[in-house]
Amino acid sequence: MPLPNFKLTERDFYNAKKLMEKERVQPPITEEKMFAAAIDCMLAVSEKEEKRKKVFADLSKVDLLSPEEIIKRPYDLKEVLKPTRFPKRKFEYIRKFAEWWKNSEFPEDVLKDIANGREREFELRNRFAEEAPGIGHKTASFCMIKYGYEKVVPIDLWMLRYLKSLGYDVEIPDYERKSGPKREEYLFYEKIASEEASRYRVSPALFQFAVWQGMRKSL
Repeated sequence: MPLPNFKLTERDFYNAKKLMEKERVQPPITEEKMFAAAIDCMLAVSEKEEKRKKVFADLSKVDLLSPEEIIKRPYDLKEVLKPTRFPKRKFEYIRKFAEWWKNSEFPEDVLKDIANGREREFELRNRFAEEAPGIGHKTASFCMIKYGYEKVVPIDLWMLRYLKSLGYDVEIPDYERKSGPKREEYLFYEKIASEEASRYRVSPALFQFAVWQGMRKSL
């Protein structure tokens, strides 16, 4: 845990901005790019960054970043996911997610909202979290940030540690015995994180990336 006087620095926000820009889907944003970004976010659950990047690159190499290919080639998907943590769970979630995406109006609705100025951010994030297999509020928030939204906050392990360092009664999950926060708890933590972001005069999304930068450096 960080020291009680832990503070984010200008360098944390500078690095956070560069990272957030790198993680975003580059325009033009399409359904295909959005799907691939969502798979990337799903791979990040309970996974180290280096492993997530490698497995995502492996999926790309064998052309397994479209719902059609994932549905058609389950054996290949299983093989690529073998090195991940909880590979069977990831396989089931990704396979079911591909089927959901292929039949959902969600991707089209996001593209329409982007064209209209991203006015339905929380509505779409919550819908994504509640409808899509394997996508909770944290993963949905990461996806929305990749799609260019900035008001949602991914309440991940680093943000929970940060909130705990501020004195909030937060249980830190290990994703084996203790899972992440449920919906109401998540939204409560998101509100606190958004208020913290306003103190620093940055967007909630950028704030999360800065916390990730600062917390990793402090441990």
